[in-house]
Amino acid sequence: DVAVSPANPAKVFLFSSDHGMYMIEDIGKAMDCQKKGLPYAAVNISSSTIQGCKSAKKISPHPSDENIVFFNSSSGTGGVYRGENKGGTWTWTKVYNGYGWDSEVHCWEHEGQVYLMYHGPAGGGQGDGNHTITALSLDEGDSWKIIFNKEKSRSLRQTEWYEEWKDIYTFTTKGGPAAFGSSIIVNYYHHGYQLGYGIFKGTIQADGTVSWEDWTGDLHYPGPTSAIFAETKDSLFFYMATAGAGAWLRNLGPAAPLPEAPGPPSLESARALSPEKINLNWSHEGGMEQGFRIERKAEGEEFKIIAQVGRNRGAYVDFNLEQNSTYTYR
Repeated sequence: DVAVSPANPAKVFLFSSDHGMYMIEDIGKAMDCQKKGLPYAAVNISSSTIQGCKSAKKISPHPSDENIVFFNSSSGTGGVYRGENKGGTWTWTKVYNGYGWDSEVHCWEHEGQVYLMYHGPAGGGQGDGNHTITALSLDEGDSWKIIFNKEKSRSLRQTEWYEEWKDIYTFTTKGGPAAFGSSIIVNYYHHGYQLGYGIFKGTIQADGTVSWEDWTGDLHYPGPTSAIFAETKDSLFFYMATAGAGAWLRNLGPAAPLPEAPGPPSLESARALSPEKINLNWSHEGGMEQGFRIERKAEGEEFKIIAQVGRNRGAYVDFNLEQNSTYTYR
């Protein structure tokens, strides 16, 4: 998997099978280096704790702290892991005993509360190791509560075929859980039998409990493999890809009003550090921005993106420039 940090869109996490977790600190600079033919290496931030993890189905960076990331191992040593950058060293902790090729972990924030959700099989007293469950943590993995299981789905939805299959049907999934705001979407689908039991929507209440409803509707093939919420300025959509039945969407109605955009930063100085480097400094009123995109143009050229840095940054060093040339920045 590959994931961008919501707290710092310049930071990218990626897992390489059999090699571990990597991080690109500045994707904009990495792209600029690539265009210039210069090396830019992703940093391996693994440790011995996750050495046995061979692949990751889902990476989920912390929504407001760029120094924390979660992922679930889909092969090798199983589990949900939390990574935290402490003084330049990444440390890893196993926070949940969930495993499975199609299991997923999601981390998001709503009204100041950070939620961490796991959807997949679990063992060690957290599940029977066979059927998929959904667990929720309100303290970033320190403690968990199972919020959805096969019994809950059976109480919400009845199918004509289940009685004939109940002795061999396993409530599993091929992926496709998603979360946004107070909403959680999960599903049950047995890929071997090509039988989807249903799609279910949970709504997180003020006290932290979750109320559930059958959300399958007229979908004749409830077998998601991946799903996302996507918000435009006008509407909120739920998109879902399935195992052989195409992609589907559902319009969830008007989107929440967007907060007022932050004011533009003010470029205060651009100072040459050497014949090939220029140091940029800018000021801004912090608090709402996700980051800063830096653009540059040479004489006779159009502006192009050269870097993207995180929030609360006020400086950047441009590099590998042509001597005796004029550059404009914004």
